[in-house]
Amino acid sequence: DEDGASTKVTPSYNAYPKDFRFAKSSEQTDKDVAVLNNKCFCMAQDWANDNKGEKYYKSPEDYDGIKVRRNMYEEVLARVEDEMHEVEMAIARNTSAMLKLEPIAAEATRLREQEEKDGQPIGRLQYKLRNRALNTVQIGAIARVYGDSGEEVLQHLMRNPLVVVPIVYKRLKEKDDEWRKVKKELDKEWKKTVSENITGSLDIKCFVYKREIEQSFAAERLLEECHKAKSFAKHPSKIQRHPATNMILPDFHLMNPDPSLALFQPHLSVLVSKNMPHKHAYDLLNAYFAKSSSDKETFSKIWADFIAPWFGLPLRWEESGGTAASSTVKFTPGQRVRTTVGDGVILSVVEGKTADSFRYLVKFPFGVGYVKPSAVAHLLPTSHPTSEVDIGSDDKSQLMQDDIQVIFGTEKIYVFMRLYILLVTMLYQAKD
Repeated sequence: DEDGASTKVTPSYNAYPKDFRFAKSSEQTDKDVAVLNNKCFCMAQDWANDNKGEKYYKSPEDYDGIKVRRNMYEEVLARVEDEMHEVEMAIARNTSAMLKLEPIAAEATRLREQEEKDGQPIGRLQYKLRNRALNTVQIGAIARVYGDSGEEVLQHLMRNPLVVVPIVYKRLKEKDDEWRKVKKELDKEWKKTVSENITGSLDIKCFVYKREIEQSFAAERLLEECHKAKSFAKHPSKIQRHPATNMILPDFHLMNPDPSLALFQPHLSVLVSKNMPHKHAYDLLNAYFAKSSSDKETFSKIWADFIAPWFGLPLRWEESGGTAASSTVKFTPGQRVRTTVGDGVILSVVEGKTADSFRYLVKFPFGVGYVKPSAVAHLLPTSHPTSEVDIGSDDKSQLMQDDIQVIFGTEKIYVFMRLYILLVTMLYQAKD
């Protein structure tokens, strides 16, 4: 381009600007040139805007894929790369200082030997290093080796190099050998870490998919789907779709094909069944709320009084050890419950001296009997026989079936139901 901007070649790749200067390598062969890509580069979308409002890329140096999107595997690789860089730079700085002091140390040793050979007292002659004998990188490397005493060592090095330079050179050489041995051990760990995370780092969709799934759990998104359900049913193109969330999106429709539900025409519906992994959802929620005893008690009550009866789930699940999880929920006389032997109405509660003697006296269609709390699955909604309802015989056909449940609630109840169903649906897909 005339302005130096790159041109778009494919949706993911852009061509280098015409005035872009490539770094040259003295050891690059013709085979290297044949396989290297010097024509286009991959960059993230929407990097910059020009004055016309059109989006383009200024320069490939401005692109940093780690900042644009990073998954957990890339974070591990980036950390390993930072560690490798720090270790290699420390060794390189130390080596630079060591190579610079090596001839100076050899000369200082020769001068001392010459003084001893001539019979002159050691230290009679004073020597000093030139001001620019060591650069800032080499001075920093020497100071880093001696830690808190680095400044003092540097002062002695400049004042009396004949004695100090050989000592510092020997110390730098010891550190070089030590750090190179440590680097060999770290190389094994780095190689193992890279091999374990390199495949996952190639998953460029991980970050985007995770973000979309998190947004689908937002209460604002769920309420928007409810408020605009009819509009989404009329105009499906307005629905926010993404490959990561297509399987958990609700269905939008204008009419219910089931004639038994003619009284209620939901514009939004989700699919859930008791065969889905509700137990895994229960275990996750129970572990999350176990941090606080009050939260755990509240969760147990919500599960027993609402979730379990609504979805037809057990009041308690079997734990990994084979014992039933304890519950703080107790039923009262007059409540309809579902037990392992059938549905019935609680007549009374029998409390003994021990916890094992606790019983419910339940009236079943076939008789009356005692049941243990572990035999009670969940609470059933109160229903009235058809004969007690004051309606004509011709209107009985308009009543909904007994297996159809209807709940009237606020936005909070709607969001609660949607979030729980989303959790169960995602666990079901992950299990498959």
